[in-house]
Amino acid sequence: MIHDQSDERIRHSTQDHSPSGDSAAEAASGADQQLLRVCSVLAHELRNPLNVIQASADMMNPKSDAELHLQSSLRNQVERMTHLVDDLLDMSRSTSGKFQLRCEPVDLKVIVQSAVQNMSSMLTSHQQSLELLIDDQPCWVNADAYRVSQVLINLLSNASKYSGEGTQVRLEVSRQNALIEIRVIDEGIGIEPDLLPDIFDFFAQSTSRVSLEHREGRLGIGLGLVKSIVEMHDGSVQVRSGGPGCGSEFVVRVPACEPVDRPSNNTNELSMDMQRSYRVLVVDDRRDNEFIVRSLVAKLGEHDVRSAHNGSAAIAALESFVPEIVIMDLGLPDITGLELAREIRKIDACRETFLVALTGYDDNRLRQEASSAGIDLYRLKPVSIDMLKEVFLHPQLMNRELMTG
Repeated sequence: MIHDQSDERIRHSTQDHSPSGDSAAEAASGADQQLLRVCSVLAHELRNPLNVIQASADMMNPKSDAELHLQSSLRNQVERMTHLVDDLLDMSRSTSGKFQLRCEPVDLKVIVQSAVQNMSSMLTSHQQSLELLIDDQPCWVNADAYRVSQVLINLLSNASKYSGEGTQVRLEVSRQNALIEIRVIDEGIGIEPDLLPDIFDFFAQSTSRVSLEHREGRLGIGLGLVKSIVEMHDGSVQVRSGGPGCGSEFVVRVPACEPVDRPSNNTNELSMDMQRSYRVLVVDDRRDNEFIVRSLVAKLGEHDVRSAHNGSAAIAALESFVPEIVIMDLGLPDITGLELAREIRKIDACRETFLVALTGYDDNRLRQEASSAGIDLYRLKPVSIDMLKEVFLHPQLMNRELMTG
């Protein structure tokens, strides 16, 4: 197993069990690092079983309404668990100062539509409706699109969770001079006045006086992350509620920026039927993960798929098999996936091979090291049909195919 390479060595204080001053700050820093490491390892270990469940759902071929409902339920639960894992890891990053953004001008309306689509199944399962009101004015922000989507999903999920069946959730997006304003309004259980000042604290929901029914499945992390992410974008977030039974309103304000023209990209509109067959090498020491990826790739078309269970076996396979795509885990038992990528890049025939890291480690420094090692795409488990479609339709892979003709 590869260790989380972003973690610094944890400092332990052995002389003073009641630190003060600089030693207290050092102890707090050490505790933050330990929390980050534990959460990182936990997230990695949880993604492996989620990988199996997600793929099992994708491999199902429902023949009845009951089987279709089961498949949908499995996918929804994997998505829910994945969000919980991501929130846990992001919370530890936020408290330890390792939270990073990749900001660029983005159209907030596009992010909103994506978040709404992501939440549609949850709202439908709760028999709730969503009213979406978006300003006609440009709503561009200089932001990390993934993180802003995370904010919207957390707020919409929160609204849905604490509202009853048949209620309505309203999402409003408008331009207010130099600010973009986002409002999420629900008809739910509301918030007691004395809880409002602490609602954005981590774990506030898990200890607040809400019913066990509404607390179930909530770690109390989501709103703390919302506040951290919004403030990192130089924005603000507020909450309003008339009290128990009066619903809630969350208001996010972030600075607007000028729109940017970008060429349209129709790659996602391509059909998988238009893709030719590829030679694919899957490298993973966990036999269930290797079987899953092979099976899903085979479901996408007539591809020539081989596998290896460690780095040495992968290098040996390259002597007689030149893959166009390599999908590799990073936590191999003999050499790491990073070392394997460097070795692959040394082989002349594999210089244009599309290297994909499929891993449970969500870490910025590891992503950078993977890119430096020659890995083209970094994706997190659990793997899914949609993720593999993205790999096979990736512009970088298709451009290489055109150049090698």
